[in-house]
Amino acid sequence: MGKAAISTGNTPAASEEDRSSEDHSDCNIDSFGDSCRCDSGQDKAETKTKSESVKSDKEDKSDKSAKDEAKAPADEEEDEEEKYDPTEGGIHRYEFIIADVTWSQAFADCKSRGGYLVRINSEEEYQYILKQLDAGSYQKIQFFIGGRRDSGSSEYYWADEDDELYGDQINTSSYWCSSEWLSGEPSFRDGANEEEYLDLLYYKNEGRWTWNDAPNDILAVVPSFSGRIGYICEYED
Repeated sequence: MGKAAISTGNTPAASEEDRSSEDHSDCNIDSFGDSCRCDSGQDKAETKTKSESVKSDKEDKSDKSAKDEAKAPADEEEDEEEKYDPTEGGIHRYEFIIADVTWSQAFADCKSRGGYLVRINSEEEYQYILKQLDAGSYQKIQFFIGGRRDSGSSEYYWADEDDELYGDQINTSSYWCSSEWLSGEPSFRDGANEEEYLDLLYYKNEGRWTWNDAPNDILAVVPSFSGRIGYICEYED
């Protein structure tokens, strides 16, 4: 089984303030109010001073609460960043391989080459890949990409190097590629044939590359596509 490959790529482009504690050894603070109740006799001036101290302490607590609330969204963003690999949406090196293979074979071959079946995570990355496809005049080839779904599910995800699904669901209106699908896709099946894997194909009627779901073995369903199957490997080197 012959293979033709072209490789392209480029170089990818508070602390919290401590509150000072007040000495209330001679005065118990009412936990249900703003008043200061003293155990021994105090003059009015001292009582006023203690009240002001309590007020200041409550203001410090209020400031701390406000700072914590302001800090919370940032903490959530940091947590999300920990889950998201910052290199995922970057532009890497890509290899366009033409071969009569199944999706599973394409997936395994990319891994053996030191990369993975391409996972397109941003519009910027997609546009870069499209330029390479157009430059190579690949309009007659449909390319497997690294997305799939589990049997019985209608949710597509990217597959990691261990073929485990992860990240955001691909086929939703909120995902960045929602307008890139071929009309009516994903269809999940074509007649009796299950379609559980993703590929890119050039749709001449619309003059653009589109996303489509396909069976693992396209040639078993449409033998005439021999010589028109390919896949894209992505490398982060």
